[in-house]
Amino acid sequence: MGLLNRFRLTCGRVLVARFGNKQDPLAIELRDELNLDEKVDLRSHVSRYLSGDVTNSNYFEALPLVFWREIVCGDYPLHFLTWLERAYASYDLECPPTKHEMIMVRTLLAEARVLFEESGTTGKGAGFPRFEAARHLMLGIAVAVEQRVLKTGPTRMKQGLKHLTDAIRLFGTLKPGERALSDSDDFHLALALQTADWLLSELPDSEATRKKTLQAFQERGAVRAYAWVASKVHNWTHQYNLTEIYGELDDKAAVESLIRAIELNPRLADFELETTFDGVDEPLSKAPALRNVLPVIKRTHKSWLDERVAVYRRHAKLYEQDITKGVKAMLKDLKSAEAAKANALQRSLAAITLAIITLATSSFVLDAIATAKPIFDAL
Repeated sequence: MGLLNRFRLTCGRVLVARFGNKQDPLAIELRDELNLDEKVDLRSHVSRYLSGDVTNSNYFEALPLVFWREIVCGDYPLHFLTWLERAYASYDLECPPTKHEMIMVRTLLAEARVLFEESGTTGKGAGFPRFEAARHLMLGIAVAVEQRVLKTGPTRMKQGLKHLTDAIRLFGTLKPGERALSDSDDFHLALALQTADWLLSELPDSEATRKKTLQAFQERGAVRAYAWVASKVHNWTHQYNLTEIYGELDDKAAVESLIRAIELNPRLADFELETTFDGVDEPLSKAPALRNVLPVIKRTHKSWLDERVAVYRRHAKLYEQDITKGVKAMLKDLKSAEAAKANALQRSLAAITLAIITLATSSFVLDAIATAKPIFDAL
C-alpha cells in the first residue's frame, strides 16, 4: 500500500473513531460531500476500504474534505490538506523518478514556497487558529519530499527539522480557552513526529542527537499523540515506528508496542529477517533502538514468536507479492489455530468434567449402599 493510500486510510480510521467507531456516518458524509442521491449507499465501499480489501476508490477523493470538516474543524485552510495529500503521493514514485515525475515534484515544492513561506501573522492566517503550526508542518514535510526525491542533503534537512520542531511546539500549545488538545492537534503532532524521525534517520551520524530530539518532542506531547493515532488506525507500520521511538527513549512501553506490532503483522516476529520491500530496511536484531527490547520478548514470548515466524514462512511468497493480502492470510491462519486450540481445550475440559461427574456419582452410590446396609441387616 502506497503512502498516499496509507495516509487516506489513517484519516478514514481517525474519522471512524470520531464517529464512535461506526462506519455508517462516514459513508453518509462522503455521499453528502459528493452531492450524490440519498439512495446511494456507500457503506460497503467504506467497509471494504477500511478493511484494506480495496486501496483505491473514487469515492474517497472526498475524504480529505470530510476530514477537514470533522477533524481539522477549520484550524487551517483546506488547501493545506490537499497539498499534503499530493506530497504523500510523491513518496510513492519509483527511484529514480522519471523526468516527468521530477517536474511534478519540483512543481509541488514550488507551490509550497508560495503557499507556506508567508507567516500566519499576516492577513492570510486570520481566522485559522492553527495556521502557523500547519504552515511549519507543511514546510517540514516539503523538505522531507525534497530529500526523498532530490537528495538535497544535511543542511536542508536540518532546516526541515527546525520547521517540524516549531510545528510540534505550536500544535502542542493549547488554544485560548481550551483545556485539552484536540484530535486535530494530536493527529498533526503525530505527523510532525513521524516526519522528523525519518529526517533524523537520513542525517549522517544522527544517533547521538536522535534521543535528545525525541525527548524534547516527547515533552511536547508528540509521542503520546503518535501513540493515540496508532491506537486508532491499527496500522503495523505506525505501531512499529512507535516501538522504535519508545526504544530510543528507553521507555518500557516499547515491549508492549512491539508485541502489538507483531499482532498486526506476524512478519515482525522474525527478528533476523530482512524485507526491504515492506519498508523494514534491516533486521530488527540490528536496530539500535530495539537492543533492550528484543531480549525481553524472546524470554517472555518464545513459543508465541515461534508460531508467528512459522505462519510468516508459510505465506512469505504471498506477502512479497501483496503485503496486505499476506498479512490477512497470516492473521486468518493464526485465528484458525487459536480457534482450534480453544475447541481442543473445551473438549478436554468437557472430558475432565464428565470424568469428575462419573467418579462423583460412583462415590455417591457406594456411600448410599454403605449407609443403607445396617437397615437391610436389621431386616
